Parts: sequence; C-alpha cells; structure tokens
Amino acid sequence: MNKNHQSFIILPMLVIMMFFVIIGCGQYFFGGGSEVDTTRPNVSVTSHTNGNWEKDTFTLSGQCTDNVGIASVKIRLINKDSGSGVESIAKEWDASVNGNTWSKYFDLNTDFGGVEGYKTFDVYAFDAANNYSNTRILLGITNQISTVTLTNPLPAYTKTNPDDFDSIDQNSYDNMRYFTNGTIDIEGNTKTQLLPDKSITLDLFDSLDLNTAVFSSTISDSDNTVNWSFPVDTTTLTDNRKYLIRLTPQDQAGVNWPQSKGYIYVLQSSDYPKTKITSPTSGSVIFPSSIAAINCWDDDGLKTIYWYIGQNDNPPADYTTWPSLTQDSTQVSGVIDLSGSEYPDIYQRPADTRKAFTEKGWSRVAAFQTRNPMHRSHEYLAKIAVEVTDGVYIHMLLGKLKPGDIPSDVRQKCIDVLVEKYFVKNTVMVGGYPLD
Repeated sequence: MNKNHQSFIILPMLVIMMFFVIIGCGQYFFGGGSEVDTTRPNVSVTSHTNGNWEKDTFTLSGQCTDNVGIASVKIRLINKDSGSGVESIAKEWDASVNGNTWSKYFDLNTDFGGVEGYKTFDVYAFDAANNYSNTRILLGITNQISTVTLTNPLPAYTKTNPDDFDSIDQNSYDNMRYFTNGTIDIEGNTKTQLLPDKSITLDLFDSLDLNTAVFSSTISDSDNTVNWSFPVDTTTLTDNRKYLIRLTPQDQAGVNWPQSKGYIYVLQSSDYPKTKITSPTSGSVIFPSSIAAINCWDDDGLKTIYWYIGQNDNPPADYTTWPSLTQDSTQVSGVIDLSGSEYPDIYQRPADTRKAFTEKGWSRVAAFQTRNPMHRSHEYLAKIAVEVTDGVYIHMLLGKLKPGDIPSDVRQKCIDVLVEKYFVKNTVMVGGYPLD
C-alpha cells in the first residue's frame, strides 16, 4: 500500500478519535461547551442559635444556596467518645428542601429514644456535583415541665376560693397568717429542667377582675430563678381584697408555664401583734409550779414582749413594769407565781424548802404531811423524829380540800401553836402547798 493511501485511511480515524475524546471530556475546543462545577453550596441554621433549648418536639430549619442548585440537605447527630474524643455519626436524617430553605421536624421520643440533654447536629448541603458544605449547632432537648412551689406564704394560708376567707375570724391568733399587710415577700422555688429557667414572673390579680394584673414583676437572672423572692408592697393594692397569686416560669426553650397558687387576703388593719395563751388551758386546775406559756407573733417581727403571771386579776396598769423580752421570740413562758396569795408566809416550792434546810444546816430531815390539824399521835411522832434527825418539816395541804374539812386558816393556827409552845425551838419548820 502506498503512503498516500495510508494517509487517506489514518487521518479520518484520528479525527474520529479526537471527537470522542473531546465529547468525553465535556468540552469543545476554542472555548465552547459546559464547565465542571466545583463551587461549594452555602448552608446555615436560622431557627436556633448554639445552646438553645427545645421541648420534646421542634423544627430545625435554615438557608441553603448554590450556584447551580441544592440537591439535598442532610442532618447528622454526632456522638463524641468521652475518652478518646473521636466523633462518630449516631444518626442521619434527610431534611426537606424548598427553594433556598430547608427544615426537619424532630421528636424527642421518636428520634432520640427519649434521652434528654445536649445534642450536637452537623447540617450538610450537597449540590448535583456532590460538592458540599456544613455547619454545626448544639441544642438542648427536654420534656420536663417547670413546676413552682410556694414557700411564703405557706400554701396552708392561701385559699383556692376567695370566699373561703369570709368565715375566718380575723382576730384569732390561730388565723392571723391568713391576712397580709405591709410589705411581704412572696417566695418559693422552681423545679426546672436541666438548666435554670430563663425567667419567672409574679402576677397578682384582684379576685374581682382576673383578666388584668394589678401587680407584675419578673426575675430574669437565671441564678435567681431556682430560689426566688418577690417583695410586694401591699399598701399599693386596694385594701380588704383577695388577690390571686400567679407564677409563670419560662424555661430555656422559651415555653411559659403559668401556675396559679391560690389567693391571699390583704387586710392592713391586721398589722398588729397577736398572742395566744397555750398553757394553762381554760378551766384547767393549776398548781404553783405550773408553767404558763404564751405564743406571740407579728409578720414584721417582735421588738419587746411584756407579760404578767400572777393570781391577781388586776395586774399593774403600767405594763412596762412587767417582765419583758427584748428580742424577736414567738414564745414566752414562766412559772406561775402565787407568792402574793392568801398564804404568803407558808407557801413554799420544793426549791424554797431545800434552801431553808441548807440555811438551817439540816442534812437529815423527817417530813410529815397533813390535811388536818395534828392529832396527839402526830405530835408524838414528830417529837420522837426530832430526837433522831436535824429537824422535822410539817407540810400542810392548804385550800379547799374535802367537804367538811376544817378550814385551812384554823388548821394553820393549830399547828403554829404547837410549833411555838410544844416543840423545841428551831427543830420544826412549817410549809404549805395550796391546792385551790
């Protein structure tokens, strides 16, 4: 075959081969045809910021753009090994893409097995050429409800129905904490989710209008939303009215949880201390060594407490001469003093008798107790006892004993005569204990 004939065959074959190479490369010579797409898409999260909290269901969404078009958006849940720090993909979801936006609905139970806490999400956007870009966001997820507990006023002194206050005696010591006056602190605590609530708001509503708050205050500092206190000047409120307490914590997901905690009764005329005698009770029999106790209370505290314990129905008019306490105490008590009774010279407490024995130098004492004048045999027993002891203590039961008994003053005079004229001087001591 000559050279011209070979060239005629080879040249067309080379042209055909170059055509297929050019087509395979997707390009044409001299600048014609399409280019390879190497541009990465853009993706962002717009529905949340890092550290946000969500309730058990929520939608994560954002923006996605590309020079050609977005093919898909995928969301990956990232696990990080606490020891090695190595990350792995725990789960992957396809997001819905609509133009330049993407979104994905999540359910705590369905998607995360009900496990609360912080979750790390990587969001990936892909184009048709498989170019991609990604962004990361950290979210907290919980299904817990913020629950409010009221500690002041105590729930026992609030009412769920404002009309229930109408049957309460306003002057009774036992009921005084039902009534509020001056400045009070409404206090409590909130059982929150994994982090303290964003805020807590106190609203007070007049029972006659539950649509408009007459007092409102918000604590936004997360350090104070667990244990909180709201000072309320009740003098700015209409007096002699019942007010509903409503507390609204807002959790980290931005969800409000309004909770009503009963009514308080604002009554400025209740602003005075109240007392109650707790011992002895009315009609009870008391003895000289009995304890008298009084409860005292005022919502603003107590400065000075004066008290009088005695048999006299007419205590000194100047109460500042009475015993007193200059401290904020809720209880006062003392021994009932009958030293000013009708037996001032003979009434003795056990401590009085022991003191008298010591003063006389008596260490060995014989005692005789009687509710009648001493008989001859009693006199003889006492006289013999004097011979073997340091002294004899004759103890009389005084007052009204049994019907037909000899009057106590007669009994006392009879024994006094014996001591003065019969017994050896300074060997017998007489004491008494009134039972009435």
